[in-house]
Order: sequence, then structure tokens, then C-alpha cells
Amino acid sequence: MTIDEILEQLSSNPEGSFPHAAINAAVEQQEAITPHLLAHLQELIDLGEDIDDDFYDGLTLFAIFLLGQFREARAYPLIIHLLTCREDSAEFYFGDAIASGMTRILASICHGDIAPLKALVENEALDEFVRTATLESLATLFTEQALSREDLLSYFTWLFREYPVRKDSFLWDSLIICCAAFRFAELLPDIRKAYEDGLADTSVVSLKSIEDEIVSEYDNLDELWHLKHYITDTTVDLSSWASFQPLSNSEPFQNPRGLLLQTEL
Repeated sequence: MTIDEILEQLSSNPEGSFPHAAINAAVEQQEAITPHLLAHLQELIDLGEDIDDDFYDGLTLFAIFLLGQFREARAYPLIIHLLTCREDSAEFYFGDAIASGMTRILASICHGDIAPLKALVENEALDEFVRTATLESLATLFTEQALSREDLLSYFTWLFREYPVRKDSFLWDSLIICCAAFRFAELLPDIRKAYEDGLADTSVVSLKSIEDEIVSEYDNLDELWHLKHYITDTTVDLSSWASFQPLSNSEPFQNPRGLLLQTEL
């Protein structure tokens, strides 16, 4: 399969199917296809505000997962820009990938440069789910042993004790869940204070559950299955998405930029 054929199949993938052959060919021709995937992201940036609101582009989703699988550092500033360049840019360009993959994509391509990730976490103008995905990318780096316990604990401590904006959001829930999973018992007083201040949502996880877990014996982090590892197989990550499953006559197609539920792996 030629590069042009791969790009064409990924860009116009039929609804209710997954482009197995094109993804496999892209992986086999990583060196040749990578510049084209990067150029596609750059083209989105260059279009800027001129892009139509109803614009649909099938290539972007596959491009960011493949670039994550390739550990392509050149994709890092491009994706960061697309996440932040306009008020709704994250949802507009990436859709469900924000909640179902962006955490691990960012971890896969940052190569230790975590300053942009912290800047996104602390950017109150961004959607809380973008900020949460970015926070969780630091957790992925930790589970992949690319970020030390000391450094992650230090940043989490700063968020609890010095971050100036204290208002409830899913970011705090994720922060607390990660602290418990990583057994950061040093932060238990700060977690209790977060619950007292109404920052954490008790319907997401109760304080009692956190208190029990954070002091329990360290385990294999099964509760963080969704963020434990870098992107290593685009097909495994994407092929189970609802948008790539065969449709019945009664099911209207929704593209991956819409609000779809990913099937748990």
C-alpha cells in the first residue's frame, strides 16, 4: 500500500468499520508516513480560524494515535497548540480522544519535557477534561518510570498547597484518585482538606475509600488501567470504539469527533 493510499483510507474510512490494513501499513512504513502525519497537524494549525465549524477530518484521530505509538517528539508542540489555540479547540480537533487516549498520547511524545503539561494543568481557561487528561499524563510517565516518585509527589503537593485557584472540578477528583493509587499517604491531610473545602466530588469517590486505599499495600495499579502505559498499538486502542463497530439500521452514525463511548479494553 502506498503512502497516498494509506492517507486516503485513513481520511475517508467508511462508517462502522476500522481501517486495519491502512493502520498496519502505516506502522510498517513509519519513517515514510510520519512526515505526512505531522504535516496534517501543521495544516490544521495553519488553517486556524478559517476552518469551518462543521469541518470533519477523519485523519486526525488516527494521526495522533500513530504518532503516539511512534513516540514522535515533533508531534508534541503541534498537539499542545491544537489543544489550546481556541476556546473549543480540544473538542473540535480531538473529540473523544481527550478522554480516551490523550493522556497516554501526551506521555508518549513528551520525552521528559513536562513543563508544557504543567502549563495545561494550571490553565483555568481550558476545559476541565483537557486539564485532567494532561494531569493524568504525568501519572502515565510515573507508571512508565519516566518520572520519579519524588518529582510527581512534589508537584502534587504544590497543587494541593500552593495552586492559587481552589474550585471544584474533575481535576481534583483525578488528582486524589492518583494519590491514592500511588500510595502518596503523605498527602492524606491535604486530601481531607480538599474534601472539606468541597473540591472533591463524593459521588466520584468517597473520602473513606481514599483513606482506606492510600494506606493499603501497594498493588499493580489495576485501578489506573486507562493511563498505565504509553501508546503501543493504535489498533488495540481504537478498534473497539463504538464509532468503528458495524451499525444496525436503527443506529445513526456518529463520527469520532462526536460524543462516543469507548468500549473498555
